[in-house]
Amino acid sequence: MKTITIYSIQELEEQFPDAFTKAHKKWQEDMDCEPLPWTDEIMDSLKAVVKAAGLTLKNWSIGPYDGRSFIQVEFNNPEAEQIAGKRAMAWLENNLLGKLRKPHSKDTLRKRRYSHRAGYIPPCPLTGFYADMAMLDHLRKATREGDKLKTAFEKLAEVACELLEQEAEHVASAEYFRNTCENDESLFTDSGQCIAA
Repeated sequence: MKTITIYSIQELEEQFPDAFTKAHKKWQEDMDCEPLPWTDEIMDSLKAVVKAAGLTLKNWSIGPYDGRSFIQVEFNNPEAEQIAGKRAMAWLENNLLGKLRKPHSKDTLRKRRYSHRAGYIPPCPLTGFYADMAMLDHLRKATREGDKLKTAFEKLAEVACELLEQEAEHVASAEYFRNTCENDESLFTDSGQCIAA
């Protein structure tokens, strides 16, 4: 009976770097069939930003490495779609960014000491995921650079696509593979075959 020696991912990487590379490539191939982590959260952020601005998301198709990703938004006021420049920044402030800030009026300062009461401060309309800020930063930058509001919002598809690509690259990295194997306590043979996960 032949005895098989098994190794942790760290031992495999240190003692058999070629086997580690082979195991990593196999893992990448298996991951291609799995949905990307954080996809739902990125899409939730996109939808939350559009909804918080008072727009309707009519249609979308977004994926990593997809040059055809798009979204279609509908404004309640069709004239607002064509606003650009300083007026676009003002619209963005009045219809989206301003809602996300606490007001600083005298009444608010007086009442702030009671802000610990449940329900006093309305919940944020965004998700709290890092993609929220990426979307908001894009809208600020696009309007400063002169994009019309409709164009700026529809370019959020590019932001979502870029975030998904970053996630895909992170998931495919050797570091992510190593951390996943350590967390799962995966064991490997000296040829790079995973025998226990």
